[in-house]
Amino acid sequence: SNQGKFLGEIGLGPGREPGQFTKPRHAAVDEAGRIWVSDEKTDRPRLQVFSPSGEFLRILAEKGTGPGMLLRAHGMEFDRQQRLFVVDVDNARVSIFRPSGEFVSSWGKDGLLPGMFNAAHGLYLDPNGDVFISGYYGPVQKFTAAGDFLLAFAYGEPPDGPVHFHAIGGDRWGNVYVTVRNKGDRPNEVSIMKYNNQGDLVPKWRLSKED
Repeated sequence: SNQGKFLGEIGLGPGREPGQFTKPRHAAVDEAGRIWVSDEKTDRPRLQVFSPSGEFLRILAEKGTGPGMLLRAHGMEFDRQQRLFVVDVDNARVSIFRPSGEFVSSWGKDGLLPGMFNAAHGLYLDPNGDVFISGYYGPVQKFTAAGDFLLAFAYGEPPDGPVHFHAIGGDRWGNVYVTVRNKGDRPNEVSIMKYNNQGDLVPKWRLSKED
């Protein structure tokens, strides 16, 4: 519940059959209450859809590089039009689907230049409909919903600074929260870094395995 009370679980355990998971990465809920889960399956990465009560409904997205196909689905979120945005790590792109599962379009390409993806992992849509994508090695980038590059921030600072940006989220004001796994001489340290909508760093929380 929104008070933190455990209510239940979904999925039919580990495995490759419908309703089972191998490496689930992210979950998103549409306006009808259906639960969408990105599953990083080795032989068939896929999106699985469950009813609000957790009943398995269907699978969509075949493995591959063609339109509407996925290689390693990770972060995802619905926009106000109920289109599902999914970031694909290995295809280095964002794919967009309708709630029916119909593929709409995709954008993005692999690379290190601004507007390109370097192991993109997390995805967050702000209240204006802009899309934030976190690269595993940095940076976090902001795009329009059509894929036009706007800005970049949170560049990685190896070996001791923040690297390995993973999941991201945001709040109703458009602030962005990034989970970070630091390396170097602080291998056990992790951070939650907060940025405003224009990429300026604001207070962060840092935890370690010893805490």
